[in-house]
Amino acid sequence: MSASDATLSNAVAAAHPPPQIAMSAMELCTYFPLQLRWPELKFRLIRNGWNNGQIAKAELIARGAYNEPTFTRRANALRQAVGTAGQEKFNDPQFTVHTSRNDPALQPFTDQGSPVANRALYDISRANPPVLPPASIHTPLPAATLEQVAYGVLVHPTGEDAGIFTKAMLWALYYGVAGQYTTDDVMHIVNNVNNFEVPRPGDPPGLPRRRLNVLPGEASTNRWDQGGRDRVQRIVRPW
Repeated sequence: MSASDATLSNAVAAAHPPPQIAMSAMELCTYFPLQLRWPELKFRLIRNGWNNGQIAKAELIARGAYNEPTFTRRANALRQAVGTAGQEKFNDPQFTVHTSRNDPALQPFTDQGSPVANRALYDISRANPPVLPPASIHTPLPAATLEQVAYGVLVHPTGEDAGIFTKAMLWALYYGVAGQYTTDDVMHIVNNVNNFEVPRPGDPPGLPRRRLNVLPGEASTNRWDQGGRDRVQRIVRPW
């Protein structure tokens, strides 16, 4: 891990692959902040309107580290990393987001004509181009355990930002089995008919528990990432 990533020293290493499932932008920032070095993940957020400050904000809120010094360091690190990721993705040593802003690969997601097709926009296994590690990762690591991914996370995604990965993670933590499953097991967890959402702080008594494999409604639109950005933007700075 580079010095620029020091504020996320407890995050799962960038060499571990992200889950090959549909994930919200907030889930990526919360659970896989260092995987945002992977060019396709980085530019998925950028093309849908996220800036480096919003990404840093989401990452640090999740880890209880959202204060002015850590935010400034992380936002600066992300800003520097954009150039590296862009040079690799676009094969352009002079890449900047500003000069490439009209590139089709940097345009926001558009409606794909059906909920199923829209949900595919967020499925890492179906990304085109594929989601691959940056060239700087010479030795990829195997899928991380959910326990590894959860380490350091204090605030989990909620509402429209809580996709099936969040639900699987909370289920595994609730039952004390996060060390027994890896990110490759998420679909097995959520598709098990005996597994249901677990209670969360603030839930009203008697709240019906849904199956884990239900994505938020916004995931069926082209605005799931953009909605997450808007929700992060509305959070007021504490300084």
